[in-house]
Amino acid sequence: MPTTQFYADMGAIIWWIFFKFCQSKLQDEMVEKNKVRNLIVAGSFNYLVALLIVLFLINYS
Repeated sequence: MPTTQFYADMGAIIWWIFFKFCQSKLQDEMVEKNKVRNLIVAGSFNYLVALLIVLFLINYS
């Protein structure tokens, strides 16, 4: 399923930037064995962004 691979790749990019601080190769973070971790990171990031948007709208509306 291409959608799952997209979110896994986005999770790898988020992990690579925020946790590894770009000190490893991005290709190493996108391997199949890290797919579950990358999906969890992408999902958590999505929930965090959604929460921040909702809090912003509640406080400034």
